[in-house]
Amino acid sequence: MKQTVFLDIDGTIVFHEGDLEQMMKQMHLLPKTVSKLKEWRRNGVYIVLTTARPEGIRSHVESQLHSRGVFYDQLIMGLPTGPRTVINDTKPDGTITAKAHPLHRDQGIGEIEL
Repeated sequence: MKQTVFLDIDGTIVFHEGDLEQMMKQMHLLPKTVSKLKEWRRNGVYIVLTTARPEGIRSHVESQLHSRGVFYDQLIMGLPTGPRTVINDTKPDGTITAKAHPLHRDQGIGEIEL
C-alpha cells in the first residue's frame, strides 16, 4: 500500500527564516532533509509539500527547492497558517490510515520513521 506524506516546508524541511521577504531571499535546508526524502522515495512514498507561502511565488519556491535537491510529487501553496488536520478512514482490516508527527520548529524530518 503506497503511503502519502504531507510535509510543511518552513520549519519542517527548511529553517523558518521569518517573514516572506526573508524567505524569498534565502532557503536553508534542515539536516538530513534530502537523505530522508530519498529514503522515502526508495520506499515508494508519495511526497506532498504544503506551505502558507502564496501561490503567486510558486515558480520562485519551486526553483529554491529544486536548487537544493528537494524533490516532491505535489506542492500545495497558499494554505492558512493555522493547524492542519488529516482525516481518513480506517481500513476494514484495522489498518490506520492517518498519522501525525508534530515537530518542534526547525527540528527537521531526519528522525521520523513512517
